Amino acid sequence: VDKFPCTVHSAMFTAPEIQGKDFRKFLRKKEHEYYAVATLLFKILFGGQNPFAYQGSGDLVETIKAQNFSYPLGDRDNYKAPKGVWEFIWNELTFDLRRAFYDVFKNTKRLPIKIWKELLIKYHDEIIKGICTKEIFPSDIKKIDEDVSINFNKDVTDAEYWLRQDKTELSRNRND
Repeated sequence: VDKFPCTVHSAMFTAPEIQGKDFRKFLRKKEHEYYAVATLLFKILFGGQNPFAYQGSGDLVETIKAQNFSYPLGDRDNYKAPKGVWEFIWNELTFDLRRAFYDVFKNTKRLPIKIWKELLIKYHDEIIKGICTKEIFPSDIKKIDEDVSINFNKDVTDAEYWLRQDKTELSRNRND
């Protein structure tokens, strides 16, 4: 704080760009704390899961430094995200909340608390409306709605409204 270094830290909550620094001599910036806030929010929403846990992950510090965030956003995916409940939680988040986590952990963006608050309010509103599940650990994907994409490979954004206009209809007989 101010001109006084803080030696207390945890690798899990330390931004990739300052991993390994000597915190007795290094002054953290507000942006570094924004990273810690994003990590804490992720862990809260994911029942304690680390944002950098993935199939075959190794050393936590090296994974954070390399920004190996494996949760998908649109077509951007390394297909190593944890399977099961974690993918269900991820897909039940709003697109904007997923994009925010992706930007922080993959693209080195640091979002102020005000932005996180707005995103969480929107997420809360979608839970109340029944668009997002209120289950802490969903057992499957509940977002089956015309206005919400559940495609693991491509998120449909508001700008891509035309992707929601076509519907697939199944028929037992071609002549029906």
